[in-house]
Amino acid sequence: MVVHFNMASLWRSGIDPQGPDELKVNGFYAYSRNPMYLGVTAAQLGFFLALPSVFSLVCLLVGLTALYRQVLIEEQHLVSIFNTQYKKYKELVPRWL
Repeated sequence: MVVHFNMASLWRSGIDPQGPDELKVNGFYAYSRNPMYLGVTAAQLGFFLALPSVFSLVCLLVGLTALYRQVLIEEQHLVSIFNTQYKKYKELVPRWL
């Protein structure tokens, strides 16, 4: 929740075709390029650990795969908008942690 409120109006699901006006690199983004997805991953892992079953394992694996694919799509989009600025950011800040 803290990450969600820190992101304020910048949070959205999917890609905004008009793209962001600026690259956010402070706050949680100084430590991870995908703080919301990191939180979702932690929740999915917690679900699996709290209720270990084939169902929760499948949910975890499908969720992780979907998030990873979405991150790759979003990274391509951000490179197309911010080019060298985003490439430098990628060198400094890890995708996850």
